[in-house]
Amino acid sequence: MSILLVSTLQTKLDRLQAKIKHKGIVLELVFRKTGVRLNPQNPWSHYHLAKCFLKLKRWQDAEVVYRKTLELNPEIALAHHELGDILQKKKQWSDAVECYQQAIHHNDQFSWSFHNLGDALKELGQWHEAADAYRQAAERNPDFFATHSHLADVLMRLQDWQGAVAAYRQGLRLNGQDFESLYNLAAALEQLGDRPAVADTYLKLIPLKPDFPWYYYSFFWKTLQAENRLTEAETAYKQALNLDSTNIEIYINLGDTLIHQKRISDSLPYYEKALDIKLSRHYPSLLEERTNTPSFQCKANRLDFIILGAQKAGTSSLYAYMAHHPDIVPALRKEVEFWSWKFYRGLDWYFAHFPQIPEGSHLQTGEACPGYLDFYETAERLREALPNIKLIILLRNPVDRAISHYHHWVRRNQESLGLEEAIEAKFHEIEEKGRVWRIHSNYIARGVYVEFIKHWFSIFPREQFLILKSEDFYENPGQSLDKVYEFIGLPTYQLSSYKKYNSGQYSPAEVSVRQKIAEFYKPYNQELSQLLDADFTWEK
Repeated sequence: MSILLVSTLQTKLDRLQAKIKHKGIVLELVFRKTGVRLNPQNPWSHYHLAKCFLKLKRWQDAEVVYRKTLELNPEIALAHHELGDILQKKKQWSDAVECYQQAIHHNDQFSWSFHNLGDALKELGQWHEAADAYRQAAERNPDFFATHSHLADVLMRLQDWQGAVAAYRQGLRLNGQDFESLYNLAAALEQLGDRPAVADTYLKLIPLKPDFPWYYYSFFWKTLQAENRLTEAETAYKQALNLDSTNIEIYINLGDTLIHQKRISDSLPYYEKALDIKLSRHYPSLLEERTNTPSFQCKANRLDFIILGAQKAGTSSLYAYMAHHPDIVPALRKEVEFWSWKFYRGLDWYFAHFPQIPEGSHLQTGEACPGYLDFYETAERLREALPNIKLIILLRNPVDRAISHYHHWVRRNQESLGLEEAIEAKFHEIEEKGRVWRIHSNYIARGVYVEFIKHWFSIFPREQFLILKSEDFYENPGQSLDKVYEFIGLPTYQLSSYKKYNSGQYSPAEVSVRQKIAEFYKPYNQELSQLLDADFTWEK
């Protein structure tokens, strides 16, 4: 029997079993409803009916019947617990907390009630209480990986680095292959200053996800370099390539490993191989033309456009949409960071990240690197090498941008302070230094757009810039893209849908915090509006 036939039969069997199971639950539902009619005052009749609704994922019906169960007998711990689970699905965190607390009051030996209580308290930002709940869960069930993992995450927010390390390690004894736990363990060890242990942990991460994009995580490379462990990383990536020789990200990581060993010429073939694989999948004719044309010549001006920023302002989405245009061939990676932090690597390294487009072709290429906008030297470096480059800037309400940037760093374990405390620290840093340039880690400084744009205008003529509001781009991406394509000289091209890229989810900031940030930006936004002769005040 062929493999295809076996697979088809298995799929049909799985569907049949699912139908039988569903019909069985439907029959059970009829049975349980009959039980309630026969015993309307029996709480267990209602409880079993609620469980049946739960199996059918009829959450609202289940909630109603659980409440009736507890009205008849408020001491059924499982009913409190399962009602709490439904309320968690509805994101009614406070109500869920109350249900789990009631479940624990009536049965304090069920570890899941403590665990889920911790989850709900975490959503409410009640970190100490969540940690206590997870500890109680771990005492009752020390072999449940998620409890240790969630406890460690909470302890990270509480800046209890020792406790977080212990909790992550306990979880990893149960599941040593969990990438996220290892990554977070490295962050906690970094806070403790235990660089050798951080390096050990990073090396364990490579075989788990050899294609993880480490070029966005400077701590990874700095640590391996400081601890002289880069050759081990090189070996690990070469082993990964032996298992998967067509994985673009592994080639990039191997190239970066060599770069950090200052072996620039050795790294270039790996970037070029990664780019060739990408071209073979998406632009095979371009690769064939370069390979089969002895007299092939690249465009003299290798890049046509760069999206300069701002960070957390929609550059990832804009670049992703542009990459779908039939006349745009994207770079090996969205942001190369050459004109800022990596200039010392040389133009050969930089151009290894871009397709070789033939002279006279209508095709275009470019990158999007939001770190360029506020890096002082970038403008002059670019003018020297690419004087005719088209420059695109997206500007988002700097209040929203700063808050989004803060949460982005929290997710990457680069920020451990609460929002209000972190913002105060950034204000203090600006006041202390008396400037907004050269403090790239300050997400308040990075929203003082007018200071950066004045500098860029002093280096490049105004007509080489297209400056858009992020809010307009989010509201009508198609219309904004029309402006972009007209600016860079390409025909319009619309997508069927516009998915947001690199966006995070987080709770809204307190109104008082937003107001304080907005007051700081107000004079800068007014000056920006005058400079650009357009409204960039973001009064809302």
